[in-house]
Amino acid sequence: TGGVGSVDIFKRISSGSWDFMVTLSPPIGEIKANMNFGQSVAINKPYGRDDVNVLIGAPGAAAAFVYAFSKNTNSWTLQSKLLASDATLSSEDRFGGQGAIALNEDMAFVGSSSMESVYVFRRSHDAGGGFVSWDSYSILRSSD
Repeated sequence: TGGVGSVDIFKRISSGSWDFMVTLSPPIGEIKANMNFGQSVAINKPYGRDDVNVLIGAPGAAAAFVYAFSKNTNSWTLQSKLLASDATLSSEDRFGGQGAIALNEDMAFVGSSSMESVYVFRRSHDAGGGFVSWDSYSILRSSD
């Protein structure tokens, strides 16, 4: 399927070179032509924690999504698919498009250029520190 995309993750080692870790792809049941998975990527390793988090934009095809992956120990897991909470977006809305994703600790910021909005998501954890969910937190809009 053309235009699907994937993201290769590398880790810098002490010698200064880079070791390949994994290729992340969209879930099998969600693969669509021209979804442009990987057009925008944000990576964050929260201070004092062992997990590494990656947001991957897929702004193409009939809808636009951002996928949240996390690495704990040696495995990568798809945690969530982030969606605009107030609208059904199409590829023209550029949700999670090029340069439209930022990630800091447990906060994700996803832009939609045509809607002039930034969607803010917050990741929550249970009392034991385990991941619970990514939830819509706020929507920032431009003013006229």
